[in-house]
Amino acid sequence: MAAKTTVPEEDITCPQCTDIYCLPVLLKCGHNICRVCLFNYWEWKGLRECPVCGIVSDTKRPPINLALHNVAKEHKVLIMTSSQNKCCQHNEMLKIFCHNDGELICLVCQVSKEHKVHECSPVEEAAEQKKAEISASLESLQNKLEILKNTKEKWEETKTYIKTQAYENETAIKEEFKKFHQLLQDEENTRLKALKLEEETKTQIMRKKLENISDQINTLSSTISDIEKALKAQDIQLLQDYKKTKKMLQCSIGEPEVIRDILINSAKHLGSLSFHIWKKVEDSVRCGGLKKKFKFTLNSIIFSTN
Repeated sequence: MAAKTTVPEEDITCPQCTDIYCLPVLLKCGHNICRVCLFNYWEWKGLRECPVCGIVSDTKRPPINLALHNVAKEHKVLIMTSSQNKCCQHNEMLKIFCHNDGELICLVCQVSKEHKVHECSPVEEAAEQKKAEISASLESLQNKLEILKNTKEKWEETKTYIKTQAYENETAIKEEFKKFHQLLQDEENTRLKALKLEEETKTQIMRKKLENISDQINTLSSTISDIEKALKAQDIQLLQDYKKTKKMLQCSIGEPEVIRDILINSAKHLGSLSFHIWKKVEDSVRCGGLKKKFKFTLNSIIFSTN
């Protein structure tokens, strides 16, 4: 059965190729013809004349008949849509959905031996049921997406806090070492390098984890977007894509991992720091004869440590 259009099919058929118009151009004589057909004819003929009436055209590039082009394009879409909605076996409209086989069938298929004892429903009813199933599973994916987004936000805060911790620890270390800067410059640099290394290492860990969770969010967001598009599709299209949509719902993205021991180890950098400074100064005092000069300061550091 031909697709229903507002004009007879012969009015949108090219007289040269006898097919539906493809970019029809309007000649001065009033005839329409596919642009490719016209140019091929002119090349073969060696003369720019109308293939229908023979009147010579005074232009090398006749204008495209947009109105006729749009009508022809709409006709092609109707033909394609009509063929997609028909049973390939019986050439009948697909009005039934077989739940056992998960496919669209026609009324003839329903009473056939293959589907006679199967659970079948009208397209509209089956579409509503499948929409409900998809929506229920989609809610789970949306919840998972929300968890991922919340986790990412917390990890972003953790990454920022690592920077803050590093800065605060660096300041504390520098304040301690300023007291004996000349004697302990090497020790200060060593500790700062260790802190920087830990900061960079743990920041890199967080960066990789954030990249990973961002990929998961993008993947899941794309999946959800595709599923939401499927839900908005026509019933026939939704049911035809149901298996594909159902497969998308089986998301393999797991719950975000719990990150342990990721913050800066402040105890390692600041624990008993004054005592270690005292030991460094004490060794220097023994070697340099500065014991009396630093006695009061050393006692203050010990008391502060205790």
